[in-house]
Amino acid sequence: MQLTILLMLATTLLQGCLPSFYCCGEGWGWAGMALLMVCRALQGLSAGGELSCAAVYISEISPKRSLGLNLSWISVSGAFGAWTVAALVVSLIESLLSKEDMLMWGTSGGACPAPCSSSAGATSRKPRTSRRSWPPRPTRRRPRSSKAPRRRPPASP
Repeated sequence: MQLTILLMLATTLLQGCLPSFYCCGEGWGWAGMALLMVCRALQGLSAGGELSCAAVYISEISPKRSLGLNLSWISVSGAFGAWTVAALVVSLIESLLSKEDMLMWGTSGGACPAPCSSSAGATSRKPRTSRRSWPPRPTRRRPRSSKAPRRRPPASP
């Protein structure tokens, strides 16, 4: 899980440092565009790895009666939550910057806070502890009821 967070951190930081058409010209702009696609592909792979780990973790710790509801929050927060937060951040940045500033560094300026938040998330994870004890405790068997004895089915010839 930490590897996926670090991969997201590295690709997000690299996206903020990529050359653009506006500042570096045609040749470096195309190189920056190609590297941007590589970074986005790596981000997608790392997010996919994080999603499966989150689903397994939630399925292990959730009570049986609310397992479906808890797992559905992964999809809701991943799709709708990420889109909502991204739309709010873009609206805020566009309202604060002029068009020239937005073209100059506004599109890559969103990557600046990412190293701090991602590294904090990677280092603040606690080791996972299980609720189950190991070795497993033996289960108690219920005594048979005295009403009807258990019989084996007849053997087939």
